[in-house]
Amino acid sequence: MVRYFSKLNTKSFYSYILLFLLAFTSASAQSPVEIKDNVDQHIFTYNEIEVLKDATGKLTLQDLQNEDIDKQFRPSLSSTPQTLDLNTNYWFKIKIKSNSAANKHYILE
Repeated sequence: MVRYFSKLNTKSFYSYILLFLLAFTSASAQSPVEIKDNVDQHIFTYNEIEVLKDATGKLTLQDLQNEDIDKQFRPSLSSTPQTLDLNTNYWFKIKIKSNSAANKHYILE
């Protein structure tokens, strides 16, 4: 009986670890920003921005469509990303959720 009880605890423990990891993974995913008519301006921040430091300075938009390069983007660690290494190129990725019902036109700067 004791042996069964310890196996049950081990299974429960691993189940809790798995749930924690799944929750953490989904919480750190990049959030898309939806276009809305009632929002005049949106300032992208933290989990809405991903950054890729291009040390070679040779990446192109076509390169960024490659899945291996796309996986190299990392969540921004600051609310307003800084390009502190002035001799390096940076790429920033945001996700925008389309809203076909929106009537406003927006400018991305």
